[in-house]
Amino acid sequence: MNSVFLLILLVIGVLFAAYANYNRHTDRLNSLQKRHDLKNPELEYEYNRFNTKKERTTFIKIENDKLILKTDIQNIRIINQTLVSKISSEYEDFPLIFDVVVQPFEKVLFELEGYTNFNQDGIIIMGSYGMHTKLTIEKIDQLRFLVEFIPEKPKATYLKLNSFKVDTMENLVILNGNFPDMNEFMVIIDYESFKLEVHAPVESIRTISNFNDFDKLNIV
Repeated sequence: MNSVFLLILLVIGVLFAAYANYNRHTDRLNSLQKRHDLKNPELEYEYNRFNTKKERTTFIKIENDKLILKTDIQNIRIINQTLVSKISSEYEDFPLIFDVVVQPFEKVLFELEGYTNFNQDGIIIMGSYGMHTKLTIEKIDQLRFLVEFIPEKPKATYLKLNSFKVDTMENLVILNGNFPDMNEFMVIIDYESFKLEVHAPVESIRTISNFNDFDKLNIV
């Protein structure tokens, strides 16, 4: 009787150990899956369009103390409610490359009909490629005033957005925001011709306290 009872206890112990081991294994797999999902979230949208030299229309000027820059977008991704775009073009045979990130941003903004305005807060992040960016800016007369503000290492800075405007007739997403000094800026994304346009007061760009730094971005 005792041997049978001990055998039953042994079987129960083995089953319990197997069940506990299964649970630990399942928990570990779930944990790994969560980690994988965080590192590899579902990509909502991606489009690449490398405009040829003939198609590139980089335009830079300062008018009424305002910087106006229009250039080419190479890649657009929307992931984790974040738009990540790479700006890649040339100006007077010098490469012009930087990153633009917008949070929050949904793919539906490319699909709305008509003209729509959202009074929604957000941030726009602009990232330089460090020395590569600095060397180009040194060669462009209209941008030379930025040289002292561009670090030699890759760096990103962010500004607050106040509203998102969508004009599907013109294939535009228009982002409006303010510098901390309350001067306004505007960024226009033309997702049909893959162009980016920036309008900002030179005075605000020169004021280093207007920019907050990102050492690391929590985006993919």
